[in-house]
Amino acid sequence: MDILARHVRALGLALALSLALAPASAAPASAVPVEAPTHPQRPSAPVSTSQGLGAEAMRRRLDSAWAGVRTYEANLKWPNPESARLEDQGCGLFLFEKPGRWLMEFHTPRMEKYVIKGSEAWAYVAKLKQVVHYRLKAEDRAHLGMLILGQPTSDLAKIYTFQTQLLPEDRAAMHAGPPALILTPREPESTGVRRAILFLDPVSWMPVKVRLQLDSGEDLRMTLEAGKRNQRLDPSVWNVVFPTGTRVVEQ
Repeated sequence: MDILARHVRALGLALALSLALAPASAAPASAVPVEAPTHPQRPSAPVSTSQGLGAEAMRRRLDSAWAGVRTYEANLKWPNPESARLEDQGCGLFLFEKPGRWLMEFHTPRMEKYVIKGSEAWAYVAKLKQVVHYRLKAEDRAHLGMLILGQPTSDLAKIYTFQTQLLPEDRAAMHAGPPALILTPREPESTGVRRAILFLDPVSWMPVKVRLQLDSGEDLRMTLEAGKRNQRLDPSVWNVVFPTGTRVVEQ
């Protein structure tokens, strides 16, 4: 699977978007390697985290929260598996604007930028000095990992089933608990995402953390901080401009 498809499906930037930026062995900046167990392991027993709400009730609350959002801006943070130094940890920016605009920009440990405007998408990796430009069909968005943010759950339900029970390992890995909504693809290996978890704020019902466990074995863990709703975004943030010398690949 090419990196654009792997990123856009997995990131959303399962967004960047799994297309042909680099060898499939290249891991996204935010990936946390997951070692295969040497001995069979019994899955941890799930624990209820829905505060008494079923999946349908949580879907309604999440949809209601997003319905009132015209624009959304948040800082992104994630662990860097290559360094324990605070200054090397992943940070970036997430922007969303109706209708149909998403942006994810990773500043550290490596510069990457993923933009979707309507039916067009761009995935830029500074290290490769390359950007992939391609067109999305309407149904493609529900497959894109981080693009689960901002989408009605009725659209996501075409691809995923919903549960509300976390594994103890989820709570430990994300340092977070209830409420949470777990998305599992209806058809295994159909999206690049094996399991997606939205940890929700119990007051606003907006996502505050996202965990994406990919078919590749990568484990993406992101925190959204300092979220701001319905503040004016400068139109220039959606300008698609890349450094001189960047190679553009059309898909």
